[in-house]
Amino acid sequence: MISLQSLDDETLSFILMNPFRIFPDYTPEISGQDLRELGAESPDDISYYVVSTIRETVAGSTVNLKAPLAVNALNRRAKQIILDQPEYTFRHALGSTNRKEGE
Repeated sequence: MISLQSLDDETLSFILMNPFRIFPDYTPEISGQDLRELGAESPDDISYYVVSTIRETVAGSTVNLKAPLAVNALNRRAKQIILDQPEYTFRHALGSTNRKEGE
């Protein structure tokens, strides 16, 4: 997990997760326009992170698989993209993974 903390408001932060550690079959398809805007030559240059909402239980927690943060690992340029893939949702339940709570 990664925490993005606001410099202006200490009560505001986002918890990011590596989606591939939670959903090994996650296969985001980045558009050519997004690749160009990130200054990337190949989808292999991109790392992905998903914004999470953490609740008291894993089953109640969600991640945004539909709109991941795409980061060009070579130049550190990043943006949130929206995937044109209907299998991903904005509030995908962590409880839908095969992992047991506490793992």
